[in-house]
Amino acid sequence: MSVVSFPAASDPAPDDERLRRTPLEPEDCPPSPPVAASPEVQREHAAALERLSERVAPTEVRVGIDRWGRPMLGPQHTDEAGWRVRLMAAFGTTSPAFIEGEIERLIRALMALRDDMDIETKANGAIAAVSGIRQPGADPRSAPSAARPGGSGRAHECGVRRQ
Repeated sequence: MSVVSFPAASDPAPDDERLRRTPLEPEDCPPSPPVAASPEVQREHAAALERLSERVAPTEVRVGIDRWGRPMLGPQHTDEAGWRVRLMAAFGTTSPAFIEGEIERLIRALMALRDDMDIETKANGAIAAVSGIRQPGADPRSAPSAARPGGSGRAHECGVRRQ
């Protein structure tokens, strides 16, 4: 049987070349510089700006949590009736039960995401996405396939679950 000897605590550290190297610093890799916009791109930007001017800003919600951990919704302002009408327009229905159920489903799915974004920001982003799909005059080719005719009609749920 061979005996393995270990260096004593007072022995100098072995000469390891890796310990003498300067650690590498990460470097930024910025995007390539922009090029001048062509006349076609400028026309596309003008058309997009015109389409934006026709859109209504999406409604927003305030989100709280009750003592049982369930989400609580509220308007950003004191006009609750107007807020509810805008939610109806965003979801394309006059059913308060449907709207509340779908918003609760959205919030529960968003709460399950492990990120550093607060739930109110995520909920308002999701409602804005649903509202954008439902906008009158919106180009159906730019909507997710679930929102197109023949799709599932539940684009917001599909979008959240695919992440």
